[in-house]
Amino acid sequence: MKRLFLFAGYDKDAIVDDSLLYYLNHLSGLGDIVFVMDSDASETELAKVKQIPNVLYAAAQRHGEYDFGSYKRAYVWACDNNILEKYDWIYLVNDSVLGPLFDLKPIIDDMESHDADLTGIVSYQEDVIANHIQSWFVGVSQQVATADFFDDFMSNVKRENSKPMICAKYEIRLSRNIINQG
Repeated sequence: MKRLFLFAGYDKDAIVDDSLLYYLNHLSGLGDIVFVMDSDASETELAKVKQIPNVLYAAAQRHGEYDFGSYKRAYVWACDNNILEKYDWIYLVNDSVLGPLFDLKPIIDDMESHDADLTGIVSYQEDVIANHIQSWFVGVSQQVATADFFDDFMSNVKRENSKPMICAKYEIRLSRNIINQG
């Protein structure tokens, strides 16, 4: 399987720290990476990311749209460079969690083996909030990533004023849109 990781980074001090580099290095062994950081990191900091194998693009600029704003920018870069069709799976991944603590390859291989178009590390299932895949590690098939509804979703991410609104409009709605599309 060919994988593309659209990776959203953030650091309040605009630093690319060792834990982020560790995560990116691990993912680079599993696929290609497009990295966008919602911080005004210096070229020196960004150079740390650019030296990682399989990083196709890396950018850092404060946009205030949180992880989904970085996903949007990474997705737009991938579309503009006509690369989405090269990948079987496109993952939205962020640095909200530290890790990995062990090899992700067997986990990702298992997630991709279930003949689904949507997968992820954590499926949130509770009565209060709609079931959804948590957006810190969610994968979509090429069929979804190249669909018009997905393009519309990603292209319309904008700044929101609260974390509950971000979760409702983007994290939960992403899963619900894919499920509603069949």
